[in-house]
Amino acid sequence: MEKFGKESSHHPPMRGWLAAPLLDKQGKNWGLFQLSDKVEGEFTEADEAHFVMLTRLVSQTLEALWEVRDLRKAQAE
Repeated sequence: MEKFGKESSHHPPMRGWLAAPLLDKQGKNWGLFQLSDKVEGEFTEADEAHFVMLTRLVSQTLEALWEVRDLRKAQAE
């Protein structure tokens, strides 16, 4: 299966690939973080575990920022 579907011919070659979704508390997908071309060697299970933790932290941070934004909007109204 092609990683990039019909756009695969426009994508540069990659050495290794990790991807993890950015999800809100309800599981809604906001987007996808992707890594490729590790400097040395292949991605490991430890790399994957750390990357998943990073995407969870980013998701939680984005959600908190949006909640603050919504509170400020409500206070302004």
